[in-house]
Amino acid sequence: MNCNSNTAPLLEQSTIMSCNNGCTPKDINVICKKIIIPAGQEILGIQGENNTSKRYFLIPKITENGDDLSNAQFNIVIKSDVNGTATIEIKELQILENYIKLEWKIDDSITNVSGNLQVQIEAIKDDIIWKTYPATFIIASSLDGKDGDIIHPSPRGNSRQEIC
Repeated sequence: MNCNSNTAPLLEQSTIMSCNNGCTPKDINVICKKIIIPAGQEILGIQGENNTSKRYFLIPKITENGDDLSNAQFNIVIKSDVNGTATIEIKELQILENYIKLEWKIDDSITNVSGNLQVQIEAIKDDIIWKTYPATFIIASSLDGKDGDIIHPSPRGNSRQEIC
């Protein structure tokens, strides 16, 4: 099958192979406290999107100092020039043999402003606070907003967005 921009799989093939195979986000590894963003995965979403994508982080279960993070509370701390800093509690995680897999659902509180987004993961357990180094992701611009503008859902309940 040829997955260039002018072709699509036949219906009977679409359950086996899809031209979107390359769009599925890869797990994001954390190595020596550094978030390793896979090539092409820097964009978290498009300005104004809501609950359309997720990112998965693989954190070593045992820290550099030998502390087990299995029972820790994980948070993602985000920072943008417009929205400032916010902390998002991670509620979906899996404890694997050597890693902890965190699921981060990208909602409109994250995509309301286009531009760079600093991301840091923290784990809190007893008297331990473990953090990654910050990494930079991107929220892509949308045609219905300007870079840096905040998009809010319309109070009329329709699908239009209002720009502040």
